[in-house]
Amino acid sequence: MPLYELKIPSDKHHLEWMRFGNYVTSIELEPNTLLKVDFRDAKFLDPAEIVVLACSIEYLYTRFNCKVEFCGGFPSLNNHLDKIKFKHYWNPSFKRDNYTASKNNSTLCPWHISKNMIDQYGQQAQKYFKNTFFHNKDLQPLSQSLVEVFNNIFDHSESSIQGYVITQFYPSTEELTFAVCDFGKAIPTTINNYLHGKDNFELKHNVAIEKALERGMTIRSIPHNAGFGLTNVLEFAEDSNGKLTIFSNGGYFIKESKKEKKSGLLSYPFNGTLIIVKIDTTTLDDFDSDDEIYEF
Repeated sequence: MPLYELKIPSDKHHLEWMRFGNYVTSIELEPNTLLKVDFRDAKFLDPAEIVVLACSIEYLYTRFNCKVEFCGGFPSLNNHLDKIKFKHYWNPSFKRDNYTASKNNSTLCPWHISKNMIDQYGQQAQKYFKNTFFHNKDLQPLSQSLVEVFNNIFDHSESSIQGYVITQFYPSTEELTFAVCDFGKAIPTTINNYLHGKDNFELKHNVAIEKALERGMTIRSIPHNAGFGLTNVLEFAEDSNGKLTIFSNGGYFIKESKKEKKSGLLSYPFNGTLIIVKIDTTTLDDFDSDDEIYEF
């Protein structure tokens, strides 16, 4: 069996991880290659790094039918990855399209985004964090934001691997973060293709991302968001004293609550989209039982 060693980036900067994702999509392997993922001397991977890595492994696993093994990394990292079952995801019998229970009470297991399970994942994330940390808080906006980002993947991506998400709570800072990544066409390409069909000129990639965030902007007549999808996510981050970060194709958009937006062009394009949402959980509204949704 041929062997290929894939070493994760040593640099913690997200731009290096996007460069890593680009590199992975350029790799050509023989069918049935043994893919050995080397964590090197890593002590921790944040949610954005985990979803980029998951998409990278998924790409090679799916395209070349790889057998996946792991090596390296500090015990603290491997303990974390074991609790969220990361190393099981590319076992042939593992159902990574389903919601998977985590052994880490502050982090949900990664999820390979499935169109048929979008609403269920949002509800499960809401239920899990409410029962574990936020008994008297309204987490409906979290569930809605997750669903909006997932729908964005299916609206803009056309990715063969669909993408990954992970959600993590940091009790010491009371910050909750979720990150979503896919290796699809990405937001700027889709927006510009749509505008080109309407005889408009092509937008710079960061401007195209901002266009996608405009209320009422939609590329399709799909009932699930009616042009309010990413706008709702941005408003959720703003209202929660949080931060929305989007890297897509050659552009980036960063908006931190109560601060001016940052928008520009990347020094090299990313072949996909990475969305990171951070919220301050101390700003969550109290739960109103009158608004509770009952399951039948």
